[in-house]
Amino acid sequence: MDQLMTEILKIDEIAQKKIVDAKNKNRKILKSLPQKKQEIIKNIREEADLNLEKFEKCEIEAFKEKILILEKKQQQILEGLKKTYDENCKNWIRDIVSNALSD
Repeated sequence: MDQLMTEILKIDEIAQKKIVDAKNKNRKILKSLPQKKQEIIKNIREEADLNLEKFEKCEIEAFKEKILILEKKQQQILEGLKKTYDENCKNWIRDIVSNALSD
């Protein structure tokens, strides 16, 4: 019976030590939570910044492409106007002069 009681006391002592260790570990974990939270927030912000930077680059490239398309259209319009002017310039001048002299 003494041996059984000794075993129970040993088991109780081991259990008490495990409880103390668990409480200490729990305190350490709770103490480190604010730091872990800040690390998580920092990582999320860094990832968001990278995603935003990628998005901005894509948007800039898309706008550059649109600008190139608009510049090409503008150049085509200018070329069309120049062609029309070159084809009709002499006739317009003749008509203007003719109308001015006939008045």
